[in-house]
Amino acid sequence: MREAEQNLNITHVYQLFNVPVSSYYYPPVDNQNDVIYRQQLKTIHHDNLKVYGGRRMKVILADDGVELGVFKISRLMKEANIVAKTLKKTTPLSVR
Repeated sequence: MREAEQNLNITHVYQLFNVPVSSYYYPPVDNQNDVIYRQQLKTIHHDNLKVYGGRRMKVILADDGVELGVFKISRLMKEANIVAKTLKKTTPLSVR
């Protein structure tokens, strides 16, 4: 048997195994807490008359000590099928 070459190119090795090269440089993201976060979002959504959006959810979660970004909160809300109700805007009465 031939001995393995000592100086292999990382890109070539990853292509051989059909693995993205970016997985060498960036560690995988841990999504185990997403289930817990989704449950917290559902609780907040239900407790606040289903009107809170991502930005208000961020404030409530920050008060509880959970630091998440607005975009991650929005993604988790989509995954949990949480949609904030929007209030209808009323037009002011015109004065004659």
